[in-house]
Amino acid sequence: MSQIIQILDFDGQADDLTAQDMQRLSRPLVEYIETLTYQVTAVALDQGVQLDFHPEEAADSALFEKIEPDTK
Repeated sequence: MSQIIQILDFDGQADDLTAQDMQRLSRPLVEYIETLTYQVTAVALDQGVQLDFHPEEAADSALFEKIEPDTK
């Protein structure tokens, strides 16, 4: 699984971005992995496994909306 993010008017390298910017850019993919893991394990094991990856800084987590898996 991969995700390509292109930042308009950015000519640098990924190393040029701050850790906070990298977390903000990667968070949607991390949430997608968490959701897919829950859904696949819910079907395969009849019980979903909830992954919960946190950003390194607790203050940053308030910036992101938590996506809960569909419990249907």
